[in-house]
This record gives sequence, C-alpha cells and structure tokens, in this order.
Amino acid sequence: MLNEVARVTPTGRKTLSTARKSFMAGFASRVGEKLREANKAATSSAAHVEGRSTDLVLRDRKAAVDDYFDRMTPNTGNIKARKVGDTAAYYAGREAGDRADLGGTRVGSGGQRALNA
Repeated sequence: MLNEVARVTPTGRKTLSTARKSFMAGFASRVGEKLREANKAATSSAAHVEGRSTDLVLRDRKAAVDDYFDRMTPNTGNIKARKVGDTAAYYAGREAGDRADLGGTRVGSGGQRALNA
C-alpha cells in the first residue's frame, strides 16, 4: 500500500492529503473484505475435519476474541462512516487492495487457517 499511495495524484481541486486518505480508505476497505471472505472460507472448511465437528471450539474462540476486542477497543462502536474526499483515489485504493498479497495458503503449514481460530 505504501508504494502505491506515494504515487497517488489528486483529482480536480482535491488536495494530496485528501487523495491519499481516500486511497488508504479504499485499500483498507477492500483488504478487510478479502480477510473476511478468507476467514469465512477457512472457518467453513475447518468446521468438519475428519468427521469431527469443531463448531463449539470455533464458537468459543470467536467469543473470546470478540470479548478481547471489545475490552481493547471500547469506543469503536461509535465510529461513523466518513465521506470519501476523492472518489477516484478511493477506487484506486480498492484496486490496489484487490492486488494485495495477504498470504493465502502460504500462512502456516496446513493451508488456510481461520483468522479467529
């Protein structure tokens, strides 16, 4: 992301700062989507390993992670969506997020792993 955001140019009368913030928002949005998709796929494939259901383990682990997140970030529920200042930079950031290498099956030795597992 840092390499690409350095090459962002503002459109119209937008400032460079606005363009870069919009790019990063688009990038973060798309990477977040990809991570949620990967986590959902990994969780679903791990739900039934060799005939054993791991649903209870995953559910308990998710509850523990959610509890930890709520304790560490108590005010995140109050965050409001912001308007994007430079739409072209936002979509350029989303395209960069599409190209981002998130590790995929290279993470760990057993293929994909759920992020909350």
